[in-house]
Amino acid sequence: MKKALVILILLAFVGGGLFAQTVAVSGNLEAGIGVISREAEDEPVYGIVSPTAWVDGQRSQLQFTAANEEGTAGMLLRLRYDAFPGSASLAIHRGYAWLKFFDGMLEVRGGRNETTLGNYDFAGDDLGAQYGVIGLIRPTDMITIGVGGFSPNSLSAGTDWEAGGLGIWGGFGVNMPGLLGLRAQLSFQDTATHAALSANVTAVYAFPIIATLWLRNLDEFSDEGELYVHAMIGVNMIDNLSLNVGGTFGMNSADNTDPFIAAGAYATFAMGNTVPRVDVWYVMGGEYSYGVGLHPLGSTLAWGRASFDKDHTYLNIRPSVQFRVNSACYFDLGAVVNVDMGDAPAAGGDGVSFGAYAAVRVNF
Repeated sequence: MKKALVILILLAFVGGGLFAQTVAVSGNLEAGIGVISREAEDEPVYGIVSPTAWVDGQRSQLQFTAANEEGTAGMLLRLRYDAFPGSASLAIHRGYAWLKFFDGMLEVRGGRNETTLGNYDFAGDDLGAQYGVIGLIRPTDMITIGVGGFSPNSLSAGTDWEAGGLGIWGGFGVNMPGLLGLRAQLSFQDTATHAALSANVTAVYAFPIIATLWLRNLDEFSDEGELYVHAMIGVNMIDNLSLNVGGTFGMNSADNTDPFIAAGAYATFAMGNTVPRVDVWYVMGGEYSYGVGLHPLGSTLAWGRASFDKDHTYLNIRPSVQFRVNSACYFDLGAVVNVDMGDAPAAGGDGVSFGAYAAVRVNF
């Protein structure tokens, strides 16, 4: 794997030479550590954290892009390093070449693609990166139509249609900057079919709205389907003060499951290079993020935290402050209070948990 990554990095530089007109390297590095004390345990626990990625871990990445002078051919390679409790990995997060035809009206991508037509702060809007070939048709500047095929296997280890060896993706997007963005996506294999609808309303600056509907396992929805509805409304009526209120509702068709409900708000107040923030969330049917549980859901309320067990119920309060050295470097300090309210505490301890963390991130 390491040799393959080295070869791909070399190819990225070679590709940069081929498309010498526009070559860019970007990425980020971050590091953080936290401590949390649970009422049911004698000693506090420590671990790595990443408030910027909303997970109890660390994530850094390096991205190479290149294109020719005409903007008709290029490539993207993104390497991502994830360090989570008990594991660490370096992998290709995205890597594809692209060609454009007919003044950009048709774009063809091959590799580990980004099938999403736009991700509006919610995991369900992105049906994930897949290996394959996709085509993007842009009849106007506002409309994008996408279709493609993908596979999770190499050809030598391939499987037939019934085993999920081939998948089809399709999408439709409308983008009107400053007004409205709409997305509809469908991904289906013989083993699973998923759909996502999303809207991003920015017509009124003071009240931006994000909404997403995600449906999983449509082919067996009555028995194994999952539905998630997510919405966030921003309130920007006071200079430097931003308030966001919203929540997520989820349900699973399987027997003996309870709904997933998350509701709350977060606010920031910019004071020059210092930005205080506070998050307050009530969650029912969801688990803390990994082991430390400093920030179980973050601002995105990602669907993947759902457990559909009403005993996993808690209140999360997290004040924090960010110190911005400049636009590319900042330092976070934060505290957290988790109040378990269910019979099966998600963090592995009864009662109240207290924690703190510090993290730094550098973008380049």
